[in-house]
Amino acid sequence: MSKCECGCGQEVNIAQQTRSAKDHIRGLPVRFILGHNGRRPSDERFWGRVQKTDGCWLWTGALNRVGYGRFWSGNRMVLAHRYSYQTLVGDIPSGLEPDHLCRIRACVYPKHLELVTHRENVLRGDTPRLSRERQLQKTHCPQGHPYDLLNTFLNARGHRECRECRQLHAEQRRLIGVT
Repeated sequence: MSKCECGCGQEVNIAQQTRSAKDHIRGLPVRFILGHNGRRPSDERFWGRVQKTDGCWLWTGALNRVGYGRFWSGNRMVLAHRYSYQTLVGDIPSGLEPDHLCRIRACVYPKHLELVTHRENVLRGDTPRLSRERQLQKTHCPQGHPYDLLNTFLNARGHRECRECRQLHAEQRRLIGVT
């Protein structure tokens, strides 16, 4: 007897009549047990939705609202990049998560993923709430003057300003007569 093509391992019956809509041919084993035709193995379904390019392996299936690939594996929704990493590299230890080094959220190439803590992943990201923390990590103003105790001024909004640049700006305003 033949086995169900969904991967469950159950034996299938012989088709009693030809039904093209169900892909049954009279006298031959049916391909799937009733209700199993959507249950192809996760690996087969997964790799059918991956487009390998010269750089990234792009997920062509469904994306979540922020751009990460997702698909059903068994009875639960999983993120495509995590599935790829776990399938090809190994388990993801507790407390770590994959970070896309290529910055492309739909990429599932394990070589483009690095396991980091959630904090590190967020700090590497490009979110507005981190702009203050990023600003504090800067050691020099955009013109190259150091942010140190002598050259740093906190404005009324609590933002750092370079004293040297502030003085140059004030001189320029005086020269053109702006008050």
